[in-house]
Amino acid sequence: IRLGLIAPGKNAPEALALDVANDLLGIGPASRLNAGASGPTLRAYSTLALNREAGMLVLATAAANDSVPGMIDRMRGELRRFVAEPPSEGEVAASRWTLGRSFPIDNEGLISQVGQWLSAAFHGLSDDFADRHPERIQAVTVEDVRGVAARWFDADHAELVVVGAASALEP
Repeated sequence: IRLGLIAPGKNAPEALALDVANDLLGIGPASRLNAGASGPTLRAYSTLALNREAGMLVLATAAANDSVPGMIDRMRGELRRFVAEPPSEGEVAASRWTLGRSFPIDNEGLISQVGQWLSAAFHGLSDDFADRHPERIQAVTVEDVRGVAARWFDADHAELVVVGAASALEP
């Protein structure tokens, strides 16, 4: 099961706030999709792919055929809850800390650094993108995260893809 939402490009002003929102929504065991309020864990995750002109946020999980409609409702529900009950300052601060400190570790090697420089050039980002990324992540505010969630996390306009036997999935 995949729910897809359009997102802005990597050089958009709200890209870093979307990184933080995605971290809180569906990355790690404490994310909203994994520790949701709608019952036991969804065992779902989200990925954010920001490209030059546009990007995509994808929520993903797997379920038995008879559970697919309920799982779709729960995933949409967590998107709606993220907007209606946005993350607290503490949640955003924890995400900033994790993202800001993991970036340099992920890019310690020369090959990783070259990849970051090439990616920044391709996406039209500044030459100091990789050097200043942790600092820029730390500048993301709770209001920034709430704003991107309100703008981009529209559960009613998410595109849905379900793979399985059509005869078992049709209502």
